Amino acid sequence: MEAAQGGQAEAFGVLYDQWVTRVYRYVAYRVGPGPHAEDLTAETFLRALEALHSFRWRGDGSFSAWLFRIAHNQVIDSRRRQTRRPTVPLDEEPEMPGKEGDFTDRSVGGVWVRQALAHLTHLQQAVVGLRFGSDLSIEETARVLGKSQGAVKALQHAAIVALRKLMDDSEKPSEAGSHGEGRV
Repeated sequence: MEAAQGGQAEAFGVLYDQWVTRVYRYVAYRVGPGPHAEDLTAETFLRALEALHSFRWRGDGSFSAWLFRIAHNQVIDSRRRQTRRPTVPLDEEPEMPGKEGDFTDRSVGGVWVRQALAHLTHLQQAVVGLRFGSDLSIEETARVLGKSQGAVKALQHAAIVALRKLMDDSEKPSEAGSHGEGRV
């Protein structure tokens, strides 16, 4: 970090290589995989490079918290821009080879998981993305979101309970299907 702050481009390159996949996973979890997530990830590292002189080491995990806070802010800013100026994609692009997307894409029910996660609050989505998508600790997640560790634990618990309820509800047979065809 000191070398990167001292202007050594190679040192920042090492930091980039170490963190780019995890940052991309978090951003892709929040906005969906693809070019938009790649742009926001690139913007995160550009902002980090521009603000590198202001970073102060505060102990274990402070760099990751700082970096993910920048990524989190990029996602929020992107959503604000989209609500002010909605866009319509011209076409659907296939996912880039080697970009595995986020943790929801690793399951057979990835589409269902993504839809279920949309039912969570924005903070619950952020906690789930940081904790399970980017493998951050409770402490690191709390730093990124500016919340206490207890608040992060509560948000994570509420998110898991909500997801479990959605899963249970989706597994119940529909009323029509459980009583047979045409029965009133």
